[in-house]
Amino acid sequence: MPRPLFLSAIAFALLMSSVPHGVAADAAKPPKLPAPPPAAAPQPAQSSQDEGATPLMLAAASGKVADVQALLDKGADVNAASKKGNTALLYAVFTDHASICKLLLAHEANPNTPNKDGTPLMTAVFKGDPAVVSLLLDAKANVNGTDHNGATALHAAAVLGRLEIARLLLAHGAKTEAVTRDGFTPLILTGLSGNVEIGKMLLDKKADVNAEGNKGETALLLASLTGKTAMVRWLLKNGADLQGVDINGTTALMAAAVSGSAETVRALLDAGADISARNNDDLSALQIAQFLKKDAVAALLEKAGG
Repeated sequence: MPRPLFLSAIAFALLMSSVPHGVAADAAKPPKLPAPPPAAAPQPAQSSQDEGATPLMLAAASGKVADVQALLDKGADVNAASKKGNTALLYAVFTDHASICKLLLAHEANPNTPNKDGTPLMTAVFKGDPAVVSLLLDAKANVNGTDHNGATALHAAAVLGRLEIARLLLAHGAKTEAVTRDGFTPLILTGLSGNVEIGKMLLDKKADVNAEGNKGETALLLASLTGKTAMVRWLLKNGADLQGVDINGTTALMAAAVSGSAETVRALLDAGADISARNNDDLSALQIAQFLKKDAVAALLEKAGG
């Protein structure tokens, strides 16, 4: 079974590798551009690679309800785990078999038994089926349980833009101010998905629109970096700090220059972004756009006086 989520790698790489440190000193070397967050779950490991996988686990993964029922009737251990920590329930969740999840839970499968990368609930959020998430929550899955990065199911829903699932999690008591090891709140991570509706729900629950990660990352910086214009406008309307910077001195306008989105840059300029601001390498948004050959953005910034 694969990891359900890589939150620290996503957000940290997106922001911290976006604006190159030391560009002025070595302009011949192109910056490492950010990678997008994963849009889909990776493929599950073959059963032959999961030492200790039981017949019940394999039946759960296959989607054959009758086979699962037969094994349970014969006394199969519903909570047995492979050496990698996978259970029949984790297999059923990952392979999108809601009916088997329901059957296993009815036979007292533990919804909180994790593998090394997270819980069944975290995996269900990653897979994106609200029905499975609802089953797990009704079975008393820990809505605020964390993975090895300190991320909760709500972090996962935020970064992946799972609106209906985020609503379910909040209704079951998900904490809006939970932080990962890198200091990310769920609202910070909505900057990556650009899902304004999730942002609204979090703000309604008193989430801090200007919360910062350990390196100064904010929802506005991430939304600007990924060119999520609607999210940028919504954040600004709801009090996001336009002048905030990360530890490298990156402003939202600089992040938008990296994204190459002229629409996002225009939204920030219209809101009063400081076009003359410079980062810790003494680079302006215009210089960053020129270096990265974001021609439309560079032209816009030049016209605005950059």
